[in-house]
Amino acid sequence: MRNLLFISCFFTVIGINAQSVPNPGFEFWNTSSIDNPTDYPLNSNQMANILGLPFNCNKIADPQQGALAMQLNTVSNANDTLIGYFFNGDPNTLTGGIPYSGHPITLTGYYKNNQMPGDTGILLIVFKEGGTAISFDFAIFTGTHTAYTPFTVVLTIPPFANPDSIIFGAASSNGFNTNGIPGSMLQFDNITFTLTPTQPANMNGSFENWITTNTSTPQDWATAGGFTFQTTDVHAGTYALSLSTFAYDPQNFSPSYASNGTITSNGLSGGRPYTLLNDTLCGWYKFTAMGIDSGIAFVQTSLATSPVGMAFQILPPNSAYTYFSIPFSSFTQPDTLLVVIASSSNNTTLSNVGSVLKIDDLYLKSSQVGITELSWNIFGMVKLYPNPSNVNCWIEFDNTKNAPVVMTITDGLGKVISEISVEETGHQRQHIDTSVLNKGCYLVTLTQNGKSTCRPLLVD
Repeated sequence: MRNLLFISCFFTVIGINAQSVPNPGFEFWNTSSIDNPTDYPLNSNQMANILGLPFNCNKIADPQQGALAMQLNTVSNANDTLIGYFFNGDPNTLTGGIPYSGHPITLTGYYKNNQMPGDTGILLIVFKEGGTAISFDFAIFTGTHTAYTPFTVVLTIPPFANPDSIIFGAASSNGFNTNGIPGSMLQFDNITFTLTPTQPANMNGSFENWITTNTSTPQDWATAGGFTFQTTDVHAGTYALSLSTFAYDPQNFSPSYASNGTITSNGLSGGRPYTLLNDTLCGWYKFTAMGIDSGIAFVQTSLATSPVGMAFQILPPNSAYTYFSIPFSSFTQPDTLLVVIASSSNNTTLSNVGSVLKIDDLYLKSSQVGITELSWNIFGMVKLYPNPSNVNCWIEFDNTKNAPVVMTITDGLGKVISEISVEETGHQRQHIDTSVLNKGCYLVTLTQNGKSTCRPLLVD
């Protein structure tokens, strides 16, 4: 992600074309479960879940032996094609895999398939020694076979090699050469090595072992990375969004992402309808860093899919929910706003695995100016008036707990302009001298015992 920043402190007039962030407090979630084959952490179900496609690495009660078999499908929707696959290591970088020191002669198994014209299924087996590939063998599957059909792959392991691990897997379409043709199907069972005294302990070649994982995704948000969770560690309300940086394998690392747009295999696109020239995205975050790391929130406006403005905010480590704001401008009127949040901001390394970003209560200042009450606040009916203001302003609230209330005023860049502590209990009326403030938008935040509520203030 390139870090490009357009900073602006201009905001729209109250009540004109107000926009909003969907599911801003991450209170609403969709739940589902995924069955993944044991010992094959790289499979297509996770991406299918992200893209809203049918799961396409599936257990099926149609075995050649035992109770279950593996079925892979190439699927599509209007935006994407996804090949069904499973691997116990990375077939592109040849990293990962499972331990195995055998020296077999062949790999055998049984398959069914229905490859679309012009498409081929593929099975891959790589033997490694000391982290280096020493043999690379594969089988290609074409046509249609409605009954289980045996296959054999003659292995090319050098005679005097001492293999110590293998990468094994298959795909419903040959992803090395094509994006796949939807409708292709490839099914396996009873895969074993021959002419060897031992089998790999973690091969699961009869696909009898599966792990069921329950997942939750925030409504109106797309997620990627697999370490996106619903959390009850919140700024307000019941739930918040938690994103974690993770490792695909010992050599590949990635942040987890959330976006109000569309996440495809080619990246991020789309967003929500939006037409304002100037605005600010605001919210609260917590960040626990592993190594030297920070989270990031990014916004981009576009017109007819072409970017017309963008901005970002680095989110450094903070153990308590902390307010952030991202001013952004467009050089022409946009039609779409894309928001992206990531658990690490740049050049992710192994030391960053485990970094956790929590996000809650996002909003656009254009949609919040003039609002005088939020249902979740702990301070009763909070009133901020007059708003807009140019000389004097007052904020009224109730302090019903035996604890001080900290009132903070921040500008559009998140800079603290003033901060006072209100020690008295009961109904409070605090004066704000807006004559000393420059024109623009500010945020008045009340905080008590880690809970906050805020009101945008327009100074004209």
